[in-house]
Amino acid sequence: MNTPYSQPATNRIGNLAREVCTVDPDDRVRLVQNALQDKSPLDCLVVARERRPLGLVMRCHLDRCLSTEFGRALYLNRPISDIMDRNPVVVDTQTDLEEASRRAMARDDTHLYDDLIVSREGKLLGTVSVQHLLSRVAEAQGVLQIAGGIAHELNQPLQVVLGYGELLAARVGEAAYDRAVGNIVEGVRRMAEITRRLQTLTTGYRTTPYVDGSRVVDLSSSTASPASFAGVNDD
Repeated sequence: MNTPYSQPATNRIGNLAREVCTVDPDDRVRLVQNALQDKSPLDCLVVARERRPLGLVMRCHLDRCLSTEFGRALYLNRPISDIMDRNPVVVDTQTDLEEASRRAMARDDTHLYDDLIVSREGKLLGTVSVQHLLSRVAEAQGVLQIAGGIAHELNQPLQVVLGYGELLAARVGEAAYDRAVGNIVEGVRRMAEITRRLQTLTTGYRTTPYVDGSRVVDLSSSTASPASFAGVNDD
């Protein structure tokens, strides 16, 4: 019998984190602009000291700041700490994807699509783009919809088989037939319970080892939220 495992790292925000360049809070804005000039408008740098994140600089916000009439004259020679975002969303590597997405989407419109900073024990691990995070959550929701549809389609024929099995069990008199019909009824009941669990995947899950080193959801132990399924077979 396989032992259920706790939620795997694949539904944690740390699994999506990518490396990011850092700058010191005393570095000049000019230096940061040069570091970002060939990057995408949605790229960023993390302002950190001794790997502890202090702020975030998205290229799009930096460009907007420097594009004003006196922006370059005012800011190019000032420390980046003067214009960095001092309140970025910083999440621990063990934060689940659903919670991370809630925190990301709770920000004001100006910073809605800024990267999330991921830390481990207070030290910088990397960043995650909102687009990447939301796409993984959406994939997970699709998996749950498919599972629910399969369970719905299976439920009716299972109930028919169960009904006839119970009818036979009530009429068969020989011991050998009683056992055979009893096994059929018990097997169908177990299948019906599995479909019920598939239809109510809502609150967290465990996995168990499967063939070729992969892992599958252990339906006998728990149920799962949409974000929990993101990358469940990525281990």
